[in-house]
Amino acid sequence: MSNFDMAYGYGDDAREALSSCLRNLQRDHHAALGVVYATDALAEEFGSIVESLREHTCVPHWTGAVGMGICAGGREFYDSPALAVMLLDIEPAGFKLFHSADELFDLCESSRSLQVALCHADPRWHQLADFIYRIPERLENTFMLGGLASTRGAHTDSEDVESSVEGVLFGENVSIVTALTQGCSLIGAQHEITECDENVILSLDNHNALEIFKQDIGEPFATDLRKTQGQIFAAVPVPGDDRGAYQVRNIMELDESQGAVAIGEYVQRGDPLMFCRRDAQSAMKDLQRMLQGLKKRIHSRVKGGIYITCIGRGRSLFGENSRECQWVQEAFDVPIIGFYANGELSGQRLFAYSGVLCLFLHDEVH
Repeated sequence: MSNFDMAYGYGDDAREALSSCLRNLQRDHHAALGVVYATDALAEEFGSIVESLREHTCVPHWTGAVGMGICAGGREFYDSPALAVMLLDIEPAGFKLFHSADELFDLCESSRSLQVALCHADPRWHQLADFIYRIPERLENTFMLGGLASTRGAHTDSEDVESSVEGVLFGENVSIVTALTQGCSLIGAQHEITECDENVILSLDNHNALEIFKQDIGEPFATDLRKTQGQIFAAVPVPGDDRGAYQVRNIMELDESQGAVAIGEYVQRGDPLMFCRRDAQSAMKDLQRMLQGLKKRIHSRVKGGIYITCIGRGRSLFGENSRECQWVQEAFDVPIIGFYANGELSGQRLFAYSGVLCLFLHDEVH
């Protein structure tokens, strides 16, 4: 069997980007499913782009999203019109599209077998937080991967913001392996939340939360808390995860009058909490760790892959000449596309400043 077909295109507008992309796609494919990612410059035309791809490729089923950046074949595109397309040669019986959270829940609950869902969501969707909260309960046998779109315009191939989550559910006969890499380095020790109010942490280990925060972050941040913005975050450990995974959450407010630390996550007394720092060197090392770990787990040929990484990574973390997607591409010499997200889904949780790689295999993983 051959690899999945992949192409990308760019130009001054949607028509040029689409024409460029279509010229590079094979004409003798047998794909039933397509994945498309587009840069923010094409947000308003995204729906019509999907329809044009459906018409010109004769591939009936599509999923995808818009991001402030996309990647394809190791190249990254940010500020100009660009598309990345992958045609997946998977039997129609091996996947089902969904266009709402309820449709996804119904599909998953009707099957007791383990499944993988590639999910794209609109961060403007008013029920997004509830959807994320319900995933562990409603999708017990489903491994989620995907991300939140990152643009000011239309975010997915659905125009209905009231139910804007969509994607594709792969059956157990589709062999997939995934892994997560994180872009922050942990600082300080793990603490216990001993007093809190929703997302406001008042004490850690029975001590003033802000004082513990200052001790962990050290100089020069502790003497000028304004420097922590965009650099220091809360790290919420994932329960039961033997890899030491954690969910990065923004520091929303530092209240010196109350000694409180507010974070972008509701917490409870007794929850563990750490702090972390954006760190390009640590992120690079963890990315290489993830890639090497995947290579050891895979004992069959890879058809292609999808890499969803945070908009806070890429050039924002590694500089203008970011090689993040090139490192991923070089590790697996197969078609790989992806986009820069506003939050990344892996397992049953929403992460930030992370990258999620999904590889499709010819055979089962051993």
